[in-house]
Amino acid sequence: MTLPVRTGLGSFVSDTLSIVTPWPAHIAGDLGILIVEADNLATVTNLDSSWTESTASPQVTSAGGSSSTRLHVWWRYALSSSEVPPTTTVDVSANHVAGQIVTFRGARPSTIPPTAPFDFQVGNVDNAGIAAFTIPGGTTLGADRLIALIVGGGRDTLIDQASGWTNASLTAVSEWDDNWINVGGGGGFAIATGDRVTAGVVTATTGLLATTSKQTRVALAILPDIGSRMARISFAELELPNADRRGQISFAELELPNADRRAQVSFAELELPNPDRRAQVSFAELELGDANRRAQVSFAELELGDANRAAQISFAELEIPEQTRARIAWAELQVPNELNVAGGGDYTIMLRRRRRGNIHF
Repeated sequence: MTLPVRTGLGSFVSDTLSIVTPWPAHIAGDLGILIVEADNLATVTNLDSSWTESTASPQVTSAGGSSSTRLHVWWRYALSSSEVPPTTTVDVSANHVAGQIVTFRGARPSTIPPTAPFDFQVGNVDNAGIAAFTIPGGTTLGADRLIALIVGGGRDTLIDQASGWTNASLTAVSEWDDNWINVGGGGGFAIATGDRVTAGVVTATTGLLATTSKQTRVALAILPDIGSRMARISFAELELPNADRRGQISFAELELPNADRRAQVSFAELELPNPDRRAQVSFAELELGDANRRAQVSFAELELGDANRAAQISFAELEIPEQTRARIAWAELQVPNELNVAGGGDYTIMLRRRRRGNIHF
């Protein structure tokens, strides 16, 4: 995997009641993040329902004072290289609204769980009206996360405000834009990113505003695209119903580049009618390199018609990171005599005559 990268900064736009926020140059698959700041009493509405609001949004300061503010963050994947700019409105009680779209490339596609391309989405506010800011952190579950950092305020100014972005748990912490307005009550926001190359705790990011202000802050841990994954699936021995027949199927390299990254072996009907027949499925090495991978072996109907039948599925090495599932399921398993199924050396499941069962890892 490689870190997502910021690819574009759209124009910063502002008005008193409504803004149309343009996309920067982009291609299909880019992740767009729409950031909107308004005064804290405003009702902010994104008229384009294809955008999803972050679970860390909105962040709203308390009322009172000249720097009260609110921050909204939405995200959306570009479906083409010519996406329509979203329209964002505020109600008549508001005095300003400002927004900008930032794009990222190499983020995890929406077709791969989790649907939201973030390890964490967090935010907080400061109601005291100070210069120092502290953006909360979180925990990344894997490598190569890009942490997007946003601080907003309600100060009426045209001067860039944020500086001194610092986070010892990130590398390459860089500010990308810093925009403020004096329309209405005034306000704005600054955007930075930092790299988190290993899984673990991302501590709070600190910095300083040039002018004291009530503040809103948001941090997003952007997931990387998974890319191609390799898995080896082999049938070491598959003994067929007729005598002295063996069949072997081997996949030296199986690329699973699309959604859910699933390796599946399916027997719609496997009948073993004669004595001493075995069906064996063996994964010598199956590496599922990232979260949300599934290895599935399913027998819709597995009939072991006589005594001394054995159905064996073994994983010599199965590496399963967190949030990964390996599943072995028998929709119908009919066993006329006792069958022992063991795995991992830590359990044995006894299936008695004409029992059905499922085994789930």
